[in-house]
Amino acid sequence: MRSYVTFTLIFVLADVVLSLAADIPEAGWFRATLALLSPIAAAVLAVLLAQRSGHLALSRLLIIGFVLTGFIYAATWGVFHFLVLGAGGSAPFWRLAQVGGWTYMLGCLVHALAPVIGRLLVPRPNSSLKRNPLRGSV
Repeated sequence: MRSYVTFTLIFVLADVVLSLAADIPEAGWFRATLALLSPIAAAVLAVLLAQRSGHLALSRLLIIGFVLTGFIYAATWGVFHFLVLGAGGSAPFWRLAQVGGWTYMLGCLVHALAPVIGRLLVPRPNSSLKRNPLRGSV
């Protein structure tokens, strides 16, 4: 459990930092590419650091990715809804996907799958360097 909490915290922090850094370039295509790659880079970093405290299963990482993506979507919709209410309208929950278009939905999909992709990109740590007592020794 500790390794998944560690992964989640590092993934969220690294994703925020890398996403903010992805907004720096002026070229729109380069900024979009960096924004799509930042969650994967954050996931690779989080997997590298979290693997030291235990094994990370792909299914649990997939659940973490979808839960975090749901939180991101809900928070974005909350801000969008608050702004629309201030203008005197209303915003259905799925309206955000229509306004954001395919690029927003692609970003949501990348965020959801980034933990699994990060885990697949990072090899499991080599345990052959650990000291093991000889079998049969007293």
